[in-house]
Amino acid sequence: MRSPAIEQRDAGGEYAAADPHRDIGEIGPDQRQRRGTLRFDAAVSPGANRIALTAAKPHGKFSGHKDGGDPVDAMLKRDLRQHYLFAVLDDAQWRRLLPSMCVQRLAAGQPLFGQGEPAARFFVVCSGNIKLCLDSMQGLEKIMRLVRGGQSFAESVLFSEPPRYPVHAQAVSASLLAAVERGPYLELLRESFDTCLAVMAQMVCRIHAHWDEIEALSLHGSQSRVARYLLSLMPEASSPTVLLPSPKTQIAAQLGLAPETLSRALRALSDRRLIAVGGNLIEVLNAQGLHHCAHL
Repeated sequence: MRSPAIEQRDAGGEYAAADPHRDIGEIGPDQRQRRGTLRFDAAVSPGANRIALTAAKPHGKFSGHKDGGDPVDAMLKRDLRQHYLFAVLDDAQWRRLLPSMCVQRLAAGQPLFGQGEPAARFFVVCSGNIKLCLDSMQGLEKIMRLVRGGQSFAESVLFSEPPRYPVHAQAVSASLLAAVERGPYLELLRESFDTCLAVMAQMVCRIHAHWDEIEALSLHGSQSRVARYLLSLMPEASSPTVLLPSPKTQIAAQLGLAPETLSRALRALSDRRLIAVGGNLIEVLNAQGLHHCAHL
């Protein structure tokens, strides 16, 4: 059953997003959506949580901007400026990069790119959720990462030759992305050793964070993994309520758990009075206890 549309608050600001919890389930070889060129753009109406579907061009082209995309508006510029990939740029570098950035809107289930395709851009999620996945030998889908608002993906194409996307990317919910051309950004790094060094330092921090995730998946049990995941979703504000950004089947896959194991872990944390579960809303009742459970 579909959840009502919600307004999602991301790290960089507030944007409208619709129906982020529609569970599309596990995709098998017979049910897999064909990753073709027939797609839809999700036009998010200002002040409303509705998605208008219109025929879209293939993902290699955008629809507006010099390469087709919508220009980045003032609010997005301000929010994107805080992202680690852009915070290290000086004002002159930032102004040079802006013409190479544009906005792309995706409807729920819409593919963005496929594994092995030439990579001309990397992306920052402004709102919504993007699934990065691979296909197994059995034709099933393995979720490698779920990317939510304020996070970026495909930065590795900056340093790949030839640049190709290593995974498939698909919108889980209606999503708004900032797409950045690889070439102009790479040119800035070539021109400034200090800027390149600052970006590399930030990327090393992200690699360490990924190692922490791998450690959690390898060494800790289901309750610990779920507790760590819930804490990563907790807003910086004082509100103890967490909104699950993706269907539980996909969260389970990301945590290396079976869906029923995820449900049992949530129930166990609830029985311990660490959380209260209400569908896709999780209230953290004891943050300190949750940290202890997560071994943090």
